[in-house]
This record gives sequence, structure tokens and C-alpha cells, in this order.
Amino acid sequence: PQLLEAKLARAAIAIAEGETAQALAQLDAILADAPNNGEAWWLKGQVLLLQAKPEAARAAFDQSIAHSNVAFVDRIARAMINLQLADYEAAQSDATYLLKLSPEHPMANYVQGLLDFQNQQYRTAITHLTLAEPVAPQFPKALYYLAGAHLNERNLDLAEKFGQQYVALAPDDAAGRKLLASVLVLQGKVKDARAALQPVVDNNPDDVAALNILANALLLDDQADTGMAIYARIRQLQPDWRIAPLRLPASLVQREPAAGNPSSAASGETGANSPQTEILLILDALAQQDFEAAIKTAKDYQFRELQSLAPVSYTHLT
Repeated sequence: PQLLEAKLARAAIAIAEGETAQALAQLDAILADAPNNGEAWWLKGQVLLLQAKPEAARAAFDQSIAHSNVAFVDRIARAMINLQLADYEAAQSDATYLLKLSPEHPMANYVQGLLDFQNQQYRTAITHLTLAEPVAPQFPKALYYLAGAHLNERNLDLAEKFGQQYVALAPDDAAGRKLLASVLVLQGKVKDARAALQPVVDNNPDDVAALNILANALLLDDQADTGMAIYARIRQLQPDWRIAPLRLPASLVQREPAAGNPSSAASGETGANSPQTEILLILDALAQQDFEAAIKTAKDYQFRELQSLAPVSYTHLT
């Protein structure tokens, strides 16, 4: 009963059975007698992660690394926590060490790829996240950020490929569906985009980002009335919201790798709008009741698009 290995095994069994409080008590007792035992600190870090205590878990992994010869897995765990806590400098330190030991290790490249994405270094993010693909079944976000990196590099076919793979692995993730739908809209695949978005809107009818993408898709699909109704709905939800064209930006992908919240900020780009900027300018002018500006924009649009019915419709509407 006093054998250290037996005590560690008992604590590991408690963790596997979900008895985190019991496991933590056992590990604290072990560490009271053997404070330099790296395995005990590692197990404690695992327990604290299960208890949603990332900062305490990181402190435990600090100890497990300090008392182990290599601690490769420990550093991966700590790097992931550092990402979750937005401590990117510490995460980069771990990633550099891991890649030095094993340049092609999928998890080491996963951490580095997330850091590259965070720093808007999309080409290097693609390199690292491609090497991280083998861990996608356990860490699907590797595909999400790979899709986002390709999107920001204007590789729309690859962005769609990895976006589809991510949605297949994580069909309930709204951020993934919105990213995929954005890519599909930018490719002109508006019906596929609407299909990708529908579960998001069904689950949360007030998701402004999803509604904006959906409205863009409807405008491209010659369903301007429905698109305008959605814009009106967005304005009800956010009165200070301004109609904006869907862009080809970094902002379509959430910035913080572990935060889990997609950014809805505009990118500031002006050369990759979809659908036509004029339509959205007209709608926005109408919403602001600036009818003179709406009529002028509609007539300018009609003059440039002589073969299209859309500008005629908007001219009569205004």
C-alpha cells in the first residue's frame, strides 16, 4: 500500500473513472511525500484541467516539466493552456522547444500553426497546420484554422475543402459553418452556403454574423426582397449596425485560437466585396432614409449594368 507506483496507478484509475476530487486528494497526499515526482504533477495537471482550472493546471505542468527529463507531452499540454489563456509568448516558447525536439510532430505543429494564425502569418500557418492534420480527429480546430489560413491567402478551393472537413467533424460548431458559408458565398456557391448556414440560423435566429452572410447569399441568388428583410431583422437586433458587403478577410475567422468566438469586425478591404457593393450601398441608404443617395447609386449601377435587371429593380424601388 505504500508503494509509490501503486499510489500513482490508483490516482490514474480515479481520473479515468471521473473521480476528480478523489484523484486530487490522492495526488496531493503523494506530492506531500514526494514533491519532486514529475508523474504525480502531470496527473494533477490532468485533474485540474478536468475541473476547468487552467491556471492551476498550468502551474502543475510547470512542476511536471521541471521534474522530468524531457516532458514532451507535458509541454504540449502547457502550450495548449497558454493558448487558452492568451499567453502567446509562453505558448511560443513551448512551441519552439517542441519543434526543436521533433520538427514534424503533429501536435507541435498544431500549436505553432495556431500561433502563426494569431500573428496573421497565414503562409507559415498553412505549413504547420498541414503537418498537424493527423491530429484533426482529436483536435478538429486544426482544420478550421487551416481553412481560415487558406481563405486569407485567397486559396478558396482549399479553404472550402478544409472547411467542409471541419464541419463534417464538428457539425454543431456555428463558427465553422459560418466560415464555410462565407467561403462558399465568395465562390458564388450561394445555395450551398445557405444550406451550410441553415442549422446555425435555426439554432440561433439572432446570430447577426450568420444573418449577414445569409443576406449576402440571398442577394447573389436574386432574392433581394428576402435579403432586405434579413437586413431589416439585423437592424432590429443591432440598431447601430450598418449594411456591409461580405469581404475576403481575416475577420471571417476567429482571431484567438482557443477563445472560441468568431470575430465580426470588418476587415477594411475594399476590393473583394460580394455581392455587388452598389446593392448594399443602396440598401443602406434606404435604411438611413437618404433617398437621394439611394437613387443616385441605383442609377449609376443601372448605367454600368445595362444587361442586368437588378439595378432597374433597385432604381424603381428607390
